[in-house]
Amino acid sequence: MTRIRYKEGTLLKRGKKRKLYLVQWSEGDKRPSHKLGWCAEMSKSQAERAKRQFMEKINSRREVAGDSVTLESFFREHYWNEEAEEYGDELRTKRPSTQRDMKNAMRQVLLPRFGDR
Repeated sequence: MTRIRYKEGTLLKRGKKRKLYLVQWSEGDKRPSHKLGWCAEMSKSQAERAKRQFMEKINSRREVAGDSVTLESFFREHYWNEEAEEYGDELRTKRPSTQRDMKNAMRQVLLPRFGDR
């Protein structure tokens, strides 16, 4: 599970002739930004207040991790389908001896130990 982070954001002033306030925050490798308003129309304290209000919306979003997959279901989907008795997409390109060895290692060693996790 990922750690929940509180993003504070950075207040920036951009523009040459007509300056505006921006809030910028990080999301992974990206640095998205949002326009808060023109510098002529709001003071810095008003921009800070607008930044806090906007960042509350960003921080209220929760990212939920996807469903977890067990080793057994992953094996059945990608390596060996017991019902159809056919190899999955990961083993189709392997030599027959490799297919046999990987299937047996998974069924006899790994699945009994880690299958339901």
